[in-house]
This record gives sequence, structure tokens and C-alpha cells, in this order.
Amino acid sequence: MLVGPAGQDVAENWRDGRGLLTGAQVRALCDAPKSQLSMRPARWERPQEALLATRTPDIAAALVISGESQRSRTRRGRLAGGHRIGKTRTRVGQQAFRERLLDEQGENCAFTGPAPACVLDAAHLCSYADSGEHHEFGGLLLRRDIHRLFDLGRITVDPDTGELDVVGLDDYPLYAGLRGAPVFADLHDEHRVWLDVHRAEHRGQA
Repeated sequence: MLVGPAGQDVAENWRDGRGLLTGAQVRALCDAPKSQLSMRPARWERPQEALLATRTPDIAAALVISGESQRSRTRRGRLAGGHRIGKTRTRVGQQAFRERLLDEQGENCAFTGPAPACVLDAAHLCSYADSGEHHEFGGLLLRRDIHRLFDLGRITVDPDTGELDVVGLDDYPLYAGLRGAPVFADLHDEHRVWLDVHRAEHRGQA
């Protein structure tokens, strides 16, 4: 086993660590100790701690330098991975709500036109978080990016003209070009009521 600080000259800085740990000890430090593979991944912290515990001065010095280099690389942008298990709040009836909109409106973004179903969200025109209700004519299918901008008030609808109003997106031609464009979907009077409420809520926040 050889120990060498990362980022240093190999010829000058490798340390011979043979005999410090037994084969069984090294295998126990691997992520999968019972694996039959000759090469097994291991988290750096485990062998580092085991080698430091041997109290071998030159090995300890090399590990300190290596650890500093490792932390430096982490600060430069190496991100932690893995998963976290947590609780989420699910909207009851959301799938049925979306299926109804797809049946009524087809595979179309209500603001921009035809789009694959996989990129279409069932967007509530009123705040579902506040009411927890799926209102009749209270939703439209929107492309996910359009849905996000709609929720932020960057895109609203003039209920009188049925035209899109775009605010704060002049630097993005894809979205700025939607200003004044007619809504693609056929709007019911109830849609227009909800869109008017949405526009009033966001007019000063967009």
C-alpha cells in the first residue's frame, strides 16, 4: 500500500505504507468489504483515519497535506452527493386534474401551443396552496418553463384581450416574443375570472 498526497510530485512525496494495515483491515475499510472484485471503492476518510491511528509520522504528514488538497478541491466546486429521505406534501387529485385538462385541451400549452404531454403541467390559475381545491375552469395546461414564469407573475394574461403580458424578460427573446401574443387555448368566462385575479395579484410583483 502506498500513500501519497494528492496534487504533489509523486516521486518526492509518495510514502511506503506497507505493513501498516493488514489485508483484512484494508478490506474492512471498503464500501463493499465482501465484494469479489480485486478493486473496491472506499471513502477517503476511512483509510485516512486508519492510517493516522498507526501514528507513523511521515505517513501522518503526507495525509495532512493530502487532506488540505482534498478540502481545497471541495471548496472549488466538488459537491456532496447521496440522497435524503424526507416527508413531502402531495396534492390530492392532481393526477386526475391533469388528465381532465389533457382530455379537454389536448397536448397543447395553453399559452404557446402544441407540446408533448411529458412537458405539460396542470397549472392552477388560483393558488392551490391557499385553497387546496381544484376549481372548475381553474386550470390550464402549461409548459413547465411557462408554468414557472406564470407562477412568478412574469407572464400574465389580459383577460379582456386574451393576450399575454410579459414583464422582466426582455433579455430572453424566447419569452419576450410572447408579449402581446394571443392565448392559444379557448378561454371560458371562468378562466378569465381566475386570470384576472392572478394578474391583479402579480401586477406589482412581476
